[in-house]
Amino acid sequence: MKFIILFVLSLLLVVMLSAWLTFPFIMIAIFLLAYVVGSSGISSFFAGGSALALVWFVKAMMISANTQSELPAKMSILMGLNNSFLIFVVTGGLGFVIGSFPALSGALLRNILRKPKGEGWY
Repeated sequence: MKFIILFVLSLLLVVMLSAWLTFPFIMIAIFLLAYVVGSSGISSFFAGGSALALVWFVKAMMISANTQSELPAKMSILMGLNNSFLIFVVTGGLGFVIGSFPALSGALLRNILRKPKGEGWY
């Protein structure tokens, strides 16, 4: 359940903030959101990464479709990719890496700072 909450909130946060802020500030926002939601480390890793990857993939596709630019095809040739669609997959993969590690760090920081439950006399 926390995975879905973190994914949807990260998705909305990235869509709203990406119009005004650069990705380092978005990474900080994802970190804080993962800290507040407090899901497990692996869940936060995939939720934050998937949200940013989806946004960057769709945004790159929309920009390319609206401008009808030849730049993605030329960049894919420069990168050694046979298909120009793969440049969008690479963009999404980069978004996954950029979004997943701040979310993981936020979740792990919350786990470190959490008070341990009493398990006995000691």
